[in-house]
Amino acid sequence: MKQILLPTDFSANAINAGLYAMELAKKFNAKITLLNVYNIPSPLPPLPIEIIITPDELKSDTDSQLKKEKEFLLNKINYAIDIECISRNGASSKEINQAAIFVNADLIVMGMRGGAKIQKALFGTVTTAVINAAEKPTLIIPDNVPFKAPKNILIATDGTKINDSRSILLLKEMIQHFNAEVHIVNVNPSHEIYDKDQISDNVSEPFVGINFKIHFLEHDDTNVAINQFIETNKIDLLVMLPQHHSLISRIFSKHHTEHLANRINIPLFTIPL
Repeated sequence: MKQILLPTDFSANAINAGLYAMELAKKFNAKITLLNVYNIPSPLPPLPIEIIITPDELKSDTDSQLKKEKEFLLNKINYAIDIECISRNGASSKEINQAAIFVNADLIVMGMRGGAKIQKALFGTVTTAVINAAEKPTLIIPDNVPFKAPKNILIATDGTKINDSRSILLLKEMIQHFNAEVHIVNVNPSHEIYDKDQISDNVSEPFVGINFKIHFLEHDDTNVAINQFIETNKIDLLVMLPQHHSLISRIFSKHHTEHLANRINIPLFTIPL
């Protein structure tokens, strides 16, 4: 890991994600690009001339806030990390993903609100759009969750073949760096017939050389099964693959989100494949 993109809206949960990213940068000797995306409406709405903010003024204010946040993060971590500040005008999710490509980021780190607001904050907003469109892996940090070296990692899978990729290589790098134990979890409804051998072949190949275990859980509610596993096994990091739409819909469906929202309080690592 050499480059982390850290989008911020200067909120408390963005600052918390920033502190998490700083710890990661420290561990991997990585650089950070601190990004704020602002939006200038076009055309500008009719406002009294005395309260109109020009594009130059808006960019100047954004750059000033970025500088302050950079100084705050460096003072908090008390460690010399290379941080570049950039600001962009446009749609947040689009600009975040384009910036990630532009700076050749290995990882995007973002904050999210926890608790009952998780569906609104994570799915249907900027974070959701970033996850769905990202060409880079994204690490989502719940509000008020501090950095903790992940020692137990859960990879939730629907049994679809996991292909080796740059994103998987990054995940493996993190696993090896933190000497973490990996749990690859497949949840199936109790009435369904599934091929354990085939699923094992599909999900295990990219993780050869890694300390992992494959778990087959039978439960009619994927949320309940995953939450129970997280609690029982003291999981520090939940890894999901957004392109596996059936798993996403089962875990974060409108019907079941509240149960998960009230319990999940660990970082979420999403991998584009």
